[in-house]
Parts: sequence; structure tokens; C-alpha cells
Amino acid sequence: MKKIAYIVFILCCYGLFFNCKEKVSTDDNFNDLHDTLIIDKNFTDLHDTIIKIPDGLMIGSTNFDLDIDKDNTIDLSILVVKYYSSMYPWSNYVQISPKNGYQLNYSNYVDTSWYQNPTMPTKIFEYKKVIIPKIFNTRDTIKVEGDFTNDSTKIAYNKNPGGANSQYYGGIYMKAWINIGYKYIALRQRKENVDKVAWIKLKVNSSSVIVLNSCYYIENKEELIIEKQ
Repeated sequence: MKKIAYIVFILCCYGLFFNCKEKVSTDDNFNDLHDTLIIDKNFTDLHDTIIKIPDGLMIGSTNFDLDIDKDNTIDLSILVVKYYSSMYPWSNYVQISPKNGYQLNYSNYVDTSWYQNPTMPTKIFEYKKVIIPKIFNTRDTIKVEGDFTNDSTKIAYNKNPGGANSQYYGGIYMKAWINIGYKYIALRQRKENVDKVAWIKLKVNSSSVIVLNSCYYIENKEELIIEKQ
């Protein structure tokens, strides 16, 4: 009988030991989850929001405002404009305007213009250097120091300055972002001694259609590596 009691006692001790060990492991998992939630609170899923003029409309504009850092203040506005006419000059474009102290990381781009008088056999091409939102990929690094602007910047456009009532016709287009899939734009904010670095994942389907996937920001870091979310 004493031997049986001793065996039961040993088994109870082992059970208590493994129960405590499992509880420690569970607590560790909770801490890992807690850390993940702290990181992800700066992430916003935009659910592939499509910004465009409704199908069938040839003329119109629409605006989308985004609060990147969740402080109930607009940090960025996206404007889509579509104006098409077979008789008069027309234009489509997508424009990004940083707000609330945010600035947009940009790169230089050469757009192409062409014109032709219907009575002349050749086209005239002109090239102009402009700035566009810099294209970032997954695993690229956004640095708080760099080329940034707080000006409204077009990410895509297509214009025809002529028309049937004009003595010439032609086109002006910027298509670096069009149909290249999901990429990232980068932003920074320097305000009250707090640096914020952010990205927005998006794709541009045409000169009048843009799709927003997600955005993310961090504070008081010199750089941000774009991770796949």
C-alpha cells in the first residue's frame, strides 16, 4: 500500500511539473502575440480600395483622404480626374497631395510630349523632366533623409492638348507607374521633434484608376525596411 501511495505521489509531482512548464510556454506565446499586436497597430489594411470615376462617365473627379498614422487628421489626399472630349483638349490624371506635415519621396522622370499638324507628315517630340513619386519594392529601405516634397505630385497622367477643333493634335503622358503591379510610395513627417516614416502599397491601373492596398508608419526611426504584409 505504501509503495502504491509513493508511486501516486511521484506521478502527481510529474503532472504538476509539466503543467507549470506548459503554463510558462503559454505565457511566452502570449508575450509574442502581444509584441506582434504592438507592431501591427501601425498597419492599416485598405482592402484594395479602388479610386476611379464611375464607368460610363467621360467627365468627373473624385477625391480620397487617408489618415496614415491614425491621429484623426488627413495625411494624404488622392485626386482622380477624368475629362474626355473628341472635340476639345482632354486629360486624365491621378494626383497625390501630402498634408499635415507629411512629405512625399520623389524621383526625377522625363515625360514625353508629341504634336503633329495634320498638314505635316512628321510628329514633333518634346521631353520634359518632372518629378513623380519614387517607386519602392518589398525589402527596399526608406530613409528619413532623401528627396522629399510637400507639393502635389502626379503619379500618372495622359493629356491631349489638341482636339478636332484644333490645328494640331498630340499627347502628353507619364506611365512609369501604370500596370507595374503593386508597389510602394514613401512619406515622412517631421513635426514637434518626432520623425515618422511611412509607406503606402498601391497600384496604378491607368491614368484615371488607382488601387490602395495598405499603409504603415513608424516613429523615431532613421529608416524603414518595407516588409511584406
